[in-house]
Amino acid sequence: MRYLASKTCPEKYHQSCGRHVSLVSICGTRMWTRCRFLLARLYLDSLLDKRTVKQVEDTAHGFTKGSASLDDLLDNAYQSVIDRIDSQLPGDSRLAKRVLSWITFAQRPLTRSKLRDALAIEQGSIDLDPRNRHDADDLESVCAGLVNIEAEGSTCRLSHYTAQTLLQEALKK
Repeated sequence: MRYLASKTCPEKYHQSCGRHVSLVSICGTRMWTRCRFLLARLYLDSLLDKRTVKQVEDTAHGFTKGSASLDDLLDNAYQSVIDRIDSQLPGDSRLAKRVLSWITFAQRPLTRSKLRDALAIEQGSIDLDPRNRHDADDLESVCAGLVNIEAEGSTCRLSHYTAQTLLQEALKK
C-alpha cells in the first residue's frame, strides 16, 4: 500500500493521510479497489483537511454510501469539490468560480498567460493591469483539483472531460 501511495499520491496527500500507515490503508482500500483514477483523485483531495483516523474513516465511509453507479459516485464527488470551493475564503471561492467559468465556457482553449490576463481585467474596466495578474499556482490551488494549469504556453484545461458538463450546470446557477 505504501508503494501505491508513493507512486500515485503527490506530496500534499502524504502531509495529511500519509503520516499514518493506517490512514493510507483506509484510503487505498476504499478508493483504489472501487474507483477509477479520477474518482480516486477527487476522493483523495477531499481527505486533505482530515487530520485524525476517525475523520478519514468517516469521510471514506461516505464515498460509497448510497451510491450504486459510477455516474452517481462521480456526481457526488464533484459536488463535494464544489462544496469545498464554496467553503473557501470568499475571495478564493470567487476566484475559483471565475477560473472555472473561463475554462469551461471559453470558445477555444486558453493558455496559461491568456487565462491570467482575462482574470486580471476587473469588472467595468477595459484595461489590463499587470499588477492584477494571479499566480498560476494560486489559480490551480483554489480550484480544488478541477483544473490543470501547466507550464507557460500550455493549455489550461479541466482535470477530466466529465467535469465540463457538471460545471456548465453548476456555474450557470
